[in-house]
Amino acid sequence: MGGAVVRFDPKPVLDLAQRQLLDAGWVEAEHNQFRHDVVASRQRIADRCGVTPRTVHRWYSGVQLSERTADRVAIALGTHPALLWPEWAEWADLLNNCPKEA
Repeated sequence: MGGAVVRFDPKPVLDLAQRQLLDAGWVEAEHNQFRHDVVASRQRIADRCGVTPRTVHRWYSGVQLSERTADRVAIALGTHPALLWPEWAEWADLLNNCPKEA
């Protein structure tokens, strides 16, 4: 890939973390909208994802995840990155098929 930087959209992570918190009873849903304290919510999402609340704030602001962070966070949420980002499989195939440098 020649040093290309791959970034991933944080929305699937945020959606999954919120869904897990809802399922665990930490968040109340009303009319398909999450109703909760924003600070507490970001803290809980951060705890679930293994990152800081500041990182979660950055994700909500549009900062994308690096490959390493995407992998680590997906695993922390109990899933595989390819299930959150379909393009993950394409990216991994490209990486695996790159000629190895000597």
